[in-house]
Amino acid sequence: MNPPTPSVDPPGSTNKRWLLRQISLFANLSDAYLDFIAARSRLVEYEKDEIIYSQGDPPSALYCLVSGRIRAFTRNPSGKQETLDVLQRGEYFGMISLLTSEPHSVTTQALNDSIILRIKQADFDTILKEMPELAIHLSTALSRRLSQKNLGQKRVFESTLISTYSHQKGTGGTTYAINLAASLHKETGKRVILIDISPSGDAICQALGITQCPVALQLKGAGFDQARVQASIIQHLPLGIDTLNVAHDPRVATDVTQVIPLLSYMTNLYHFVITDLPHDMDRTVFKALVQADRIHIVTDGNREHLEETAKLIAELEKTIQQAEERIKIVVNEPSQELTSEERATLVGHKIYATLPKVDIPAPGHPIVLSHPDWEDAKAIRRTVKCKDFLDAVSLIQKIATLAEAEDHHPDLHLTGYRTLAVELSTHAIGGLSENDFILAAKVDQVLPS
Repeated sequence: MNPPTPSVDPPGSTNKRWLLRQISLFANLSDAYLDFIAARSRLVEYEKDEIIYSQGDPPSALYCLVSGRIRAFTRNPSGKQETLDVLQRGEYFGMISLLTSEPHSVTTQALNDSIILRIKQADFDTILKEMPELAIHLSTALSRRLSQKNLGQKRVFESTLISTYSHQKGTGGTTYAINLAASLHKETGKRVILIDISPSGDAICQALGITQCPVALQLKGAGFDQARVQASIIQHLPLGIDTLNVAHDPRVATDVTQVIPLLSYMTNLYHFVITDLPHDMDRTVFKALVQADRIHIVTDGNREHLEETAKLIAELEKTIQQAEERIKIVVNEPSQELTSEERATLVGHKIYATLPKVDIPAPGHPIVLSHPDWEDAKAIRRTVKCKDFLDAVSLIQKIATLAEAEDHHPDLHLTGYRTLAVELSTHAIGGLSENDFILAAKVDQVLPS
């Protein structure tokens, strides 16, 4: 698949000299050399999930990542994808094929909307003739990358971008986001940031009982200000997570262009980036949703709210790939007037989790931390009603095969001949581990809708 025709240079990103200095390959060159390269390069926009080039394609350009994330992967003979690298802002790729004239050995794909500075092969050759010192730098980099490739070394920094969204106030979306962030850090020990994007930028502060919230970050200006973002990050040592307060004004046009660089930058720093979005839908909120690796939509058992959720899912499915896998529906405090099957039918999507009403007061602190013995904080549970007994036994066999492959085994309970309950926890630690989250994600793929 050939690269797309270059678009018009994106607004606010036309200072190519400044952009080139962000690329390690060009960082130490003089302004005259940078201008020489700028005249022979082109800014190209790629949408999330778009392929830049495919494994086996002939080399055609050098690619320098200005913003976004790029995944490099291969396919084995059975067609399964294996991620070899995740490239971040400032990195460059396509170099090995360009210098060796061999077809690309990997496929590269945009994990988020991305802006790439592309230098065509003929222009790249001209640049190397004009600046022989670049050839020395590239030969060293090429040797290093080929050595890593031959040794099978990987340097993937895995980061998951999760957006949480609720249509209505009072459905517990922000509380869910806080507990999700705290739980992910507690159970995995990895770096987590929770980003509050709301009109005031203090929704999470209020939920945590913080009386004096820091001034919220404003998404202003044509260029992404990395230093200003870094200075606005707040550490919450008792929770083990960081937070960032962002005041979002839907009337400000730059918000929609700034949100993607913001989220992409955070994936450089954190293993989990959780964004709690405001209730009112607009372009910025929708853009943040579709950029996420996982979309958690929090609703309650109200029929009208479930129908609104179904409409949102239908809109998301028009835009994103693998919607069935990426969209997670969380029903908070479900009413008893509807069965779980009726709720799933109304939303037209599998229910990821149902959360019970919690009567334990936990002001200013996530319940998963303040009440670690709370039953629902120590295990992941799924309950599904199968067609009949044989269907239930078949599902048990599928889950057992997955569990054996992961060497991690859930508790399975079959009641009423066709109702199967799956419970995941790590008994050795009396709670959840990263293995539970990994297996839960795989089990979700075999559970019926």
